[in-house]
Amino acid sequence: MLRDSVTFLPLKDLRFADTPMSGHTWFMSSMNDTFDDGEAEYLHFPSKASAGRVLCLVARDVSDGAKNSYALAWPEALPHGATLYPGLAFVSDTYYDYANLFHGLVAVAPFAAWHQRRRCVVPARWVLFHRGELRTEMGPWVHTLAETAIGRAAIEGFEGAGGGPACFEEAVVFRHSMGVMSRERAEEVIDVMRCRARAHCNVENTEGAFGNSKRFSIRITLLLRTGARSFKNESAVVAIFEAECRKVDGCSVKVERPDNLTFCDQVKLLSETDILVSPHGAQMTNMIFMNKNSSIMEFFPNGWKELAGEGQYVYQWVANWSAMRHRGSWYDPETTPCMTGNGRETQCSSYKSRQIGHDEAYFTQWAARVLRETKEYKLAAAASAANSEHSLCFLAILITLLLFIQFQALWLPSVPTTLFALRLPFFDTRGHDNATMELNRTRSMLRDSVTFLPLKDLRFADHPTSGHTWFMSSMNDTVEPGEAEYLHFPSEASSGRVLCLSAHDDSDGSKNSYALAWLEALPRGATLLPGLTFVSDTYYDYSNLWHGLSAVLPFAAWHQRSKCAVPARWVLFHWGELRRTMGRWVWSVAEAAIGNVVIEMFDGSNSTGQDPACFEEAVVFRHNKGAMSRERDEEVFDMLRCKARAYCKVGEAAVGDPKAAVRTTLLLRSGARSFKNESAVIAVFERECRKVDGCRITVARPDNLTFCDQVKLLSETDVLVSPHGAQITNMFFMDKDSSIMEFYPKGWKELAGAGQYVFRWMAEWAGMRHQGSWWEPDSGELCPSQTDKLQCFFSYKDLQIGHDEAYFARWASRVLGEVKERKTAAVAAETWGDSDSCQCG
Repeated sequence: MLRDSVTFLPLKDLRFADTPMSGHTWFMSSMNDTFDDGEAEYLHFPSKASAGRVLCLVARDVSDGAKNSYALAWPEALPHGATLYPGLAFVSDTYYDYANLFHGLVAVAPFAAWHQRRRCVVPARWVLFHRGELRTEMGPWVHTLAETAIGRAAIEGFEGAGGGPACFEEAVVFRHSMGVMSRERAEEVIDVMRCRARAHCNVENTEGAFGNSKRFSIRITLLLRTGARSFKNESAVVAIFEAECRKVDGCSVKVERPDNLTFCDQVKLLSETDILVSPHGAQMTNMIFMNKNSSIMEFFPNGWKELAGEGQYVYQWVANWSAMRHRGSWYDPETTPCMTGNGRETQCSSYKSRQIGHDEAYFTQWAARVLRETKEYKLAAAASAANSEHSLCFLAILITLLLFIQFQALWLPSVPTTLFALRLPFFDTRGHDNATMELNRTRSMLRDSVTFLPLKDLRFADHPTSGHTWFMSSMNDTVEPGEAEYLHFPSEASSGRVLCLSAHDDSDGSKNSYALAWLEALPRGATLLPGLTFVSDTYYDYSNLWHGLSAVLPFAAWHQRSKCAVPARWVLFHWGELRRTMGRWVWSVAEAAIGNVVIEMFDGSNSTGQDPACFEEAVVFRHNKGAMSRERDEEVFDMLRCKARAYCKVGEAAVGDPKAAVRTTLLLRSGARSFKNESAVIAVFERECRKVDGCRITVARPDNLTFCDQVKLLSETDVLVSPHGAQITNMFFMDKDSSIMEFYPKGWKELAGAGQYVFRWMAEWAGMRHQGSWWEPDSGELCPSQTDKLQCFFSYKDLQIGHDEAYFARWASRVLGEVKERKTAAVAAETWGDSDSCQCG
């Protein structure tokens, strides 16, 4: 039961695509972060917050994080086919990447903080994600930083999981980078990073006013870029700093580029730097290797100040975190207007990588001031004997060494102690006297395992009606020969679990959710609704006659083959959004065919309030009639016709008297898709009708007809003449083998697509004869100024319909003659009338 309760959710939740870094982020969005004072927010598994469950991942997709997934599972009841990975796993998700120095630093920093405060624990593996997409490498600089700060960084690629889920004995997850880490905590972490990076690279102590020599020094490094955001005139910029440096005793200038420097080259260079002069760029991240209180001077191309947003300040933040002195920024004032509006392509992005000019007078004054202040600070620092950072570094290395020695001395065989510590009583083979306590514990565990998923899965927004559809996308349909595919709860397919819904939103289906739960362990606060519930989701609506009938049809089929089972309630969704009503006609069809219709509101008026609602039994249709066979269609329509006539008390006399009559109904529309000259069209059919013995014409409009008026009218119709529109749905109230003649405005044949044929399909399903269609011809080019076919169609969709008197006369004559001949033969053979199809199987 516990294993069957494991539910996988998408790692990247597209419901939060507009706010991917807010709140819980779109990565593992169902999980609540743990907050410790001063630390970055995190997730830890197993823990009290996870109810003792471990983290499991199915995550191999490198291009779509929504296709990767996660779940929580009890250690003794891992998902089927899962592999348990021993030891600690560091799981990271970043909105940016692991190659860029700055983005890599802020992704690694919270793990370094965890490592530091957890007695220097080293993970057995790292699992890296970028927006939920699996990543199997870090940039060399970032990888080396992680290894120097934390220990060996083995990045998991899941090659050994054999395609099944990977579960972790212990895992810590950071998904906000440094998140809410305090400034003081950030400084402590970067202190350790600096210390360990210098130790790794064998960089001697360079602190104090004299560095590694006995001579006072101020060391300037111009860390220059090649290409994007390089100086236009590097030699002029270098000359300015060299000139100002010569005025200060002990000052030296180095000019370097990061392109050809190793990680340790950069650590050594910045460890010997007091003033970093550099254009804005990732290379500035190396400032963390400088001594605390060192200085940074930053330069930007034109356009950055106005356009770049807060991202331009990241190195001011790094300076603040690492206790450096950011001495300000210079923005190139040269201006070139962005080309926007009037159809011109936006050019503002072109500023990002431009070269940087210089201002000799300003740079000279700025350099002189920073050099003077640095000299004053270093001389004052030399007078102080205390060197807290040196002590911290020494202490960190000493602690690491002592822990290593202790670990070597106390070596024990590798035992997954976490699993034993969290062993669940339900699986403990030792005897227990109190069976009730064990049952309650098991029930609590099962209740904690209930996981709600979004009803509308945005991962399938591009093909919402394909496959399992985007509605309850994790569920596999049950398919029976000839029937529409469906879901049934509880059933063998649901492992005996019932369906639960938390569904009150009527404008965003992704905010509604569903889950499966054991009847004995429903979600906390849930209400169990007794009896059978019909749950429908349609891509269209419940007001339009055609779309509403398509949604009701599979439930009528279920009712028919389930001994006329009547639901206690209906739950209606459109794209996962709750709907609380049907159109009057659709409601009447459902009531006539199936029984009393009660639509669940989820507002407390007839069941539950805002808490989850679980259903004793539920059947779900989400494909309308889906894969229902042609033969099964006809059986269900026979029942609908029979029950609708009984519901409306339409008797045999009205249906078949006189049996040889040719009853023709012109069911006309008002407004959209009405005939331009109705009287001319009516005259054509009246004239042809007079030529056929027993023929009579009825002209009606659905606007002012009740449901039963329409049932009676169509029950007395052999030939239905009507423009394309929802009113033709009434055709199934006619006797089988009756005829339909359909009319369209111009433009439909070329533009409307497959949807224009729905009443041909329906005629076939209901055992009628669709006698063809007439499309008003259009001699001109359709929408010559539009390239969008759909927008072009909307220009024609609701046009009025013309007529062709000669064609209509020939067509009417043929159809009326065929109907007369067929009905006369049926009367002679005494085969007239439908059999009684109201009974359920």
